[in-house]
Order: sequence, then C-alpha cells, then structure tokens
Amino acid sequence: MIWFHRLFPACMVLWPALFAALLSRRAPREAPSRGAARLWVLTLLALAVHAGVQTWLEARLAPTSALRVGWPVFYSVFASMLLWFSVAVPWLRARDPGWDTPWAAGAAVRSASLVPRERTNPVPRSAWLFGWLVFTACGVAMGWAATRGVSPFLLAGLGFWLLAGPLAARESLLEPEPLDPRGSPELQLAYAAQRRFRAWGFFAFGLLGTLLFAAISVLMVYEPHGAGLAGGILGSVFGLAGGLFGTRASMHRARINRLLHDLRTQ
Repeated sequence: MIWFHRLFPACMVLWPALFAALLSRRAPREAPSRGAARLWVLTLLALAVHAGVQTWLEARLAPTSALRVGWPVFYSVFASMLLWFSVAVPWLRARDPGWDTPWAAGAAVRSASLVPRERTNPVPRSAWLFGWLVFTACGVAMGWAATRGVSPFLLAGLGFWLLAGPLAARESLLEPEPLDPRGSPELQLAYAAQRRFRAWGFFAFGLLGTLLFAAISVLMVYEPHGAGLAGGILGSVFGLAGGLFGTRASMHRARINRLLHDLRTQ
C-alpha cells in the first residue's frame, strides 16, 4: 500500500519540523531563530534514507516479507522521535523558553484552579446519552458478526469508546491548571478553550473508533476482502486525524505555557 510504505513514513518524519515551524511562528520576534536550518537539513536527510532503503527493499524482497512490512513502522517512529527530541525540542526551547515550561520563570506564590471540573463537562449529557446508545448498538452488531464467524478479537474495538470516550474526556478535565498570582482572565479563558477542545475531541474519537470497528465487523460478514481494504484505508485516515488532533492540542498547550510564562515575567 502506497500510504503505509511511503506516505505514512514521510508524514511521520516531516512532523517534527512542521510542528516546530508552526510553534516558532508564535515565538517573540526578538527570539533567536538558529536551529531551523539544521532541523530541515536532517529531516530531508532522514527522508532520503527512508526512500533509499524502501526502494531497495521493494526491489529485492517479497511484499509479505517481515523486513519490508516492518521497516516503514520502525523507521517512521524512530526517525520522528529522534528528530523531535534531539533537534526540534532544543531549538524551540532556545527560541522561546516558555513554550513548554510554565514554571520556568519561577513564582513566589503558585496558584491553581481547584474547581471540580468533572462536574462541568463541556460535552452535554444529551451527547453522552447518544454516545452510549451508539456504543450499545455497536456492541450488538459486533456480537452478531462474531456469531457469523468474524474474529471475536474485533470486539476489543469497543474499548475505543470506553477508554477514549468518557474516561479520557473526564481525565482531560482534571489536569491541574497553574494560574499566575493575579488570576489572569485571559489565562482562564485559554484553559477553558483547551478543556472544550480536548473533551469534545476524545468524545468524537471514542465514538468514531467504535463505529469503525463495528462497521468492519459487519462488512466482514458480507464482503471479507472489501472489509480488509476498507479497514486499511479508514484506519489510516483515523490515525492521521488522531495525529492532527494531538498536534492541535499540543499547540493549545504551548500557547498556554507561553502566556503563563509572560504573565509571570511581567
């Protein structure tokens, strides 16, 4: 599959440089910008290495070879993490010290919001009721598919709603929220926006992940070959959407950290 062998590794390798570029655009204008060229050069080098190795593997190994199948996964994760932690993070910290260190400036008094926010979930009860009804329907459909010979292991897909839905949404609301000593309204609004984004995001991903597994289970009863292709395509799209959601959430966090840093240095 062209997505799995070529596009997915390319997206993973490019992610640190693209994410760092997006965050650096919001850094103070006087911040040093050294490190960008090094990050992009190493990123292009990593892409060239993957292209060379992948071309060699495709020319010499069968499509089902373990090395040919495992290389894109191993390299994409290894290269992206290496570029992120060894180059992108040091560059971002040098350019904008407050982007991921909200306590960097130090404060004589630390204050935090202690409101029991799990009781004020931004996702309304009507939406949660709808989610549980969909979850129940998916469970019934997947159970029916299992009685028709479909692997019962697909029932594990119900965990998407249980883990990424109510549980993850609730946990995202309980994160401590350090405030500046003066209780900035702007900072409180930024935290509220982040809570809404994450709670609705986990709600949606839990529901969509469960629907995806249920749809594949039912499709396998009627069209097993088509179900495999649909699962690969939809799974890739789902994974990409998850990556975009995580990236956006990280950008929310970076903005909050920078705002908190600026408030404490005023």
